Amino acid sequence: MGPLCSEELRAEREVVLAGVKQNGEALQYASEELRADREFMLAAVQQRGWALKYASQALRADREVVLAAVQQRGGERMLNIGDRATVAGVTKRPELNGVVVTITGKAASPGRFNVQCADGQVFSLKRDNLQHE
Repeated sequence: MGPLCSEELRAEREVVLAGVKQNGEALQYASEELRADREFMLAAVQQRGWALKYASQALRADREVVLAAVQQRGGERMLNIGDRATVAGVTKRPELNGVVVTITGKAASPGRFNVQCADGQVFSLKRDNLQHE
């Protein structure tokens, strides 16, 4: 799911939810109607709490939707320096998907971590793109 998807696919619940499951950022490409649909957004934030930032303004003020997002985020394991994680859902460098990396620290940009590959490459990734080992 990305900017190249047709408008029809951006409006299909199953397609968008599959994208959100891989990467919460995929929700930014969903149709406005889906981002304003309470039932859909509840399902999305239950998969990825950060998806809340793409919900309509009204749903970002909805107590149940916000609580579901917070509870989901609380269920994710924290990433600590030295932890290993698998890269997933990266669209700009898809060759990184499936690579196991080591967390080396928090990046300067919010919500990102510095990571290192086994071959020594170092780069920064969003939290949503790291699945704890």
